[in-house]
Amino acid sequence: MASSSALQELFDAMEISKSASYLLLPPTIVTLYDMFLRSSEEGTTQSSEGIVLCCKILWARLSNFPLQLIRQARCTCVSFTWISTLAGPAIFTTTINIILSLRLYALYSQSRIVAALLSTLVFAEFVLETYSCIAASVGTTRLDPPLGLPWTGCLFVPQTSSGARDTLLAWVSCLVVSMTFFLLMVYKFIIMIAWRKNDSRFIQTSNNDQSPAATLLDIFVRDGTLYFFLIFCTVLLTTVFNNVTPLKQNVMVPFSWMIAIYSLAGSGLILNLRTAARTTEGILSFSTATTHMSELRVAHSETINSTTIGSSAVDFELETYSSE
Repeated sequence: MASSSALQELFDAMEISKSASYLLLPPTIVTLYDMFLRSSEEGTTQSSEGIVLCCKILWARLSNFPLQLIRQARCTCVSFTWISTLAGPAIFTTTINIILSLRLYALYSQSRIVAALLSTLVFAEFVLETYSCIAASVGTTRLDPPLGLPWTGCLFVPQTSSGARDTLLAWVSCLVVSMTFFLLMVYKFIIMIAWRKNDSRFIQTSNNDQSPAATLLDIFVRDGTLYFFLIFCTVLLTTVFNNVTPLKQNVMVPFSWMIAIYSLAGSGLILNLRTAARTTEGILSFSTATTHMSELRVAHSETINSTTIGSSAVDFELETYSSE
């Protein structure tokens, strides 16, 4: 009875491993296709910009593949566990979150309150994800392959209920951070729409035939709202799928899709912003709109002050004339 149970667990592990390998292929193809489409932009940006920007693009773009290979190359149990824990999705998602935080920090005029909020969220997510990864790795049951099988390393059985509770911390923190980032971005996008109705400079585009809806769509994509939306939806769906499905199917959760979306979002956001920064013509971005709104407030304040000063001068002249 014990041997038949162990054999059934072996067959289940083989099926899970095969399904996980199949799930790895689509996100990898999508990432490669996106790299091919934007290869000219990446080459131009990396050759003309600084070293820090090049490193950010290369990390956001290329680190997806080592992570996927590490998840599949299970040479030994110990190396796979610790490499996946210390150099896995927790490090990668934190790096992309830092890039997204810098974008939000710039949109909110380098506010210290926003900077403190974003830093706290990113750090808390990193700590919870690292703890969850270590707890899940320690609690994972390892099975040595039976003699005669040409497999190296070990097999991983599905997590227990306690391991699922540990990983739930990481999923909840990731979901909270992505939702907060998306809401902060949507708030700025709504401000842009409201500002557009009161300033004609927003509609100054290189193509006069472009409709206002198309203009808003360009900004929705270029200034990063689309990427924040994709990350939030991906994390939400993956979190729900990971915690609703039975434990035996949790190993099949397509983590590769989440890593691929983070890679596309981080690199795409950087490339779009750098391309827009080098363009002298075109529609106004969130940052430009914020600058213009500040200029309008200052101009309005100066107008009120000059009117007040002018009225005081007229009153003074009238009083002087009357006294004379």
